[in-house]
Amino acid sequence: MKKIIFSFLLIINTVFVVAQTNPDKKVVYKNIDSTELSLHFFFPEGHSSSDQSSAIVFFHGGGWKGGSPGHFYNQSKYLASRGMVAISVQYRTEKANNTSPAECVKDGKSAIRWIRSHSAEYGINSKKIAAGGGSAGGNIAAATAVLKGFNESSDDLTVSCKPNALVLFNPVANNGPEGYGYDRVKEYWKDFSPYHNLEKGTSPTLIMLGTKDKLFTPDQAKQYKQKMEVFGDRCDLILYEGQDHAFFNLDINEEMHFQTMKDTDIFLTSLGYLKGAPTVDDFRKNTKSKQYRQPNLIIIHTDEHNLRTIGAYRNTMTDEQAFMWGKDAVVTTPNIDALAKDGVLCTNWYASSPVCTPSRASMVSGLYPIATGSPVNDMPLNDDVVTFAQILKEKGYATSYVGKWHLDGDDKPGIHPDRSFGFKDNRYMINRGHWKVLGENEEGLYVDQKLSSYGGGQWEPKKANEETFTTDFLTDRTIEIIERDSNKPFCVMLSFPDPHGPNQVRAPYDTMYSNIKFEDPRTMYPTPEQTPGWLNIRGKKNSGKKVKQQAMAQYFGMVKCIDDNVGRILNHLKENNLEENTIVVFTSDHGDLLYEHQKLNKGNPYEMSARVAFIIRYPKKINAERTIQKAYTMVDFAPTILGLMDIDHSEYKFHGIDASKDFKSKKKKIIDDRTVYITNANNRWVAAVNNRYKLVLSPKDKPWLFDLEKDPDELINFYNKPEYSKIAEELQKELYDQMDKYGEPLKKKAILK
Repeated sequence: MKKIIFSFLLIINTVFVVAQTNPDKKVVYKNIDSTELSLHFFFPEGHSSSDQSSAIVFFHGGGWKGGSPGHFYNQSKYLASRGMVAISVQYRTEKANNTSPAECVKDGKSAIRWIRSHSAEYGINSKKIAAGGGSAGGNIAAATAVLKGFNESSDDLTVSCKPNALVLFNPVANNGPEGYGYDRVKEYWKDFSPYHNLEKGTSPTLIMLGTKDKLFTPDQAKQYKQKMEVFGDRCDLILYEGQDHAFFNLDINEEMHFQTMKDTDIFLTSLGYLKGAPTVDDFRKNTKSKQYRQPNLIIIHTDEHNLRTIGAYRNTMTDEQAFMWGKDAVVTTPNIDALAKDGVLCTNWYASSPVCTPSRASMVSGLYPIATGSPVNDMPLNDDVVTFAQILKEKGYATSYVGKWHLDGDDKPGIHPDRSFGFKDNRYMINRGHWKVLGENEEGLYVDQKLSSYGGGQWEPKKANEETFTTDFLTDRTIEIIERDSNKPFCVMLSFPDPHGPNQVRAPYDTMYSNIKFEDPRTMYPTPEQTPGWLNIRGKKNSGKKVKQQAMAQYFGMVKCIDDNVGRILNHLKENNLEENTIVVFTSDHGDLLYEHQKLNKGNPYEMSARVAFIIRYPKKINAERTIQKAYTMVDFAPTILGLMDIDHSEYKFHGIDASKDFKSKKKKIIDDRTVYITNANNRWVAAVNNRYKLVLSPKDKPWLFDLEKDPDELINFYNKPEYSKIAEELQKELYDQMDKYGEPLKKKAILK
């Protein structure tokens, strides 16, 4: 029996920032079920089709459920620098294609066959093709070598899918009753599990595994090695002391990432696939010296935030619109305003559905709520939803979430949910509730309030101070996370529960606005002709028939506290030289009518309910003092922010658009009449809106068409006016097209009047 190599390495807590890596070429190798699958090629310098280079084919991990080819880009880039053609494979997964592990293996075999049959075209030695992969990708790589079945019917079976060598990173290679994934493959596990199908003649294999791996245990790996060696085949096993599953990933352990790269090099060199000593150390140094520093991302997200309480947005309005509760009813927001001055302010950004859960679901996923599992408050995100955070995490980002989440069902408070959706550090994630006082001990975060009769927290003003009040507490933790992760690309989403009710704020903010006399909004008493059926003005829910002075003063105080804490974050970035390369986004899940149209809160298509702040600063790429007058919704956030960060998201099917070009434009002002679609969580209405007009359709009333330029108060229905007939027709067509495209339930019910 060959000696098992144990690697005992000191784990150094340093961080490597990867340059933005893109393949040299992408080639489609398979079309199936309307899906194109591609190979991502990395070529040696000066490579030509006349060469006879060895090759390695990588399959990413992700439990056969998700993942992307980018997972092995860094290894591919290194091995290409050593003279190999390296290829990272896109294959079908459960999340993207609703497929099983069997289809993953079929795609793996198709990929190897395609590469072998096109080897002359790409300068590859067809007898020196290795396959590698991590976790489920390691399973696929091993499966291409040892499984007889799982061949695509369209494949040319005369072309061998068997790689000439295997490089397996913590592969889940035992899928029997005692192994990983048995519950998903139990109907065919005997034909599927690589370990159970090993025979004489298996390709030389390297297995790299952590001693704490529970998905493919060291004992199982030793059994795998022993079985191969009984057949007279080579299997090198390197066990990395103290390491868990996925230990080789760059975002988990830099030292292990490069150590496994070096061990891969040594193994491939021993087979004659590479020549000379490993150059990992030089590759690491050179990449660091030439690196493109990926931008950091900070998202500051508020809850139920009325635009008229933000100075930068008041500046875009007439005085009549800006001072809805009177000339003296003003809260200043110099820090949020500074973000707008230094970046871009969007005047027409909308919640996809103006209530908490669906808006947040769209923001993190780039999908309309109905496609996420969360179209209504308190409905949990589907397990297969891929968030922008997951994509960033797979690109090596340190990802964290701090504050209100509201995407894990009805659990309340639901601190530190098990499902993190790509936010690796979610210790301060709170599923539900608008808690006012928080604490932390050795067991973690906790709510420091007694429960009230309605299920919220009892307000004890003496407990709330600049360390314990939720807005301050969450800001402190956000700054700590930024400090911790400042030497790597990081993404932090800070979601303040305020200024959503209960309207309670700590001193001195609790008395700052007590002297203001808040006037009734102009729109507070609409006539019957000004009252759509979908408004439900007689309903008790969110009724706002009388302005409550204390509640308004507290709301303003909450906004002021938020702005001061935004200032703390901006100052920290400036003082620590993080300002230039950090994207800062300020936005909200939805608005608050604050007595307009005799309503409070959200859920209506009116501007102050559905339209939200969206301000973004990125000094490196975004010019200052710009505005965009173009309609967007929360479904546009994920693709746009990834595009702005130069993150390839072409493999993900977003409903939203990548509008990063709009934000990088040199134009001082962008004006565009794009039409977007927004919806109500309870199927009361749907709306099409652009930068001037809004069409609302509902089973509760006739169509309503608003002209936001002529009637910013949204009291007049222009739908039946002859001069608006073409506008109404165009908006209605676009609305129906988008409802059909995105599966809007009201369209299917065909009950729109």
